[in-house]
Amino acid sequence: MKRFLGFLMLALSIITPVTLKAVTTYNSPITAIFGGGNPNNGWTIDTVNIDAGTSIELGLRFKYRDTGFVSTYGGNVYYSDPGFSISGASRTKWNVEWSVNADKSGLTGKDMLDYTFVYRFDTDPSITQNWVTFNPMDPLLDNSYGNNATLNGAGVEDFSPGAHSLGQNSHNGGFFPYLIDATQLNGIYDVMMTASPVNGGDALASVSARLIVGEVPETSTYGAGAVCIAGVVVFTYRKQRSKTPSNVS
Repeated sequence: MKRFLGFLMLALSIITPVTLKAVTTYNSPITAIFGGGNPNNGWTIDTVNIDAGTSIELGLRFKYRDTGFVSTYGGNVYYSDPGFSISGASRTKWNVEWSVNADKSGLTGKDMLDYTFVYRFDTDPSITQNWVTFNPMDPLLDNSYGNNATLNGAGVEDFSPGAHSLGQNSHNGGFFPYLIDATQLNGIYDVMMTASPVNGGDALASVSARLIVGEVPETSTYGAGAVCIAGVVVFTYRKQRSKTPSNVS
């Protein structure tokens, strides 16, 4: 028995390497600048402090567009009902949001142009993957920019990522290039984001999140793990929904 446990621990140490330089947290707050009316909770965050010149924080989350409610009850897994948002035609009930902090420690002097950021979203609700990929800090995306001292809601949208260390945005699933069908009853959508050295090289930070829309059937090809997670999230979400704020835009 002891030998078996020893082999098990060795296997786990091989497939789940530990790093002291990267920390992933769930249901966490960020330095929010892009909207004072939004609750600052429920973020999946990867924070990397490699050396005195590198301190990066990447954050992702899904939330309800109309209420701001964040339904996350299992690591980086989120839940939403299918259907349309009441605040816009052809808009899904959910938004996907991201945050990039190129100088989390406030000591590196780095800005948004010191790293290469890549954002990927799987727009296919089935097991098939159809990724859209772009730079989340592209100025044309109308992001909010600031730094660690910027108050929530005080971010500027002046198309100048090189003058700031912090950038954030919120997209609806009905927006281009997602174009998600809001009537989709069941589906799983994945999103991921990385930060790499601007002059090339491996990713320094990476974060991912998953959205479950509707109820995933037990016979789904997503697998038993996804079904179990979906069941827990759906049950807890419905139990807590009566506490959802109704005045958040």
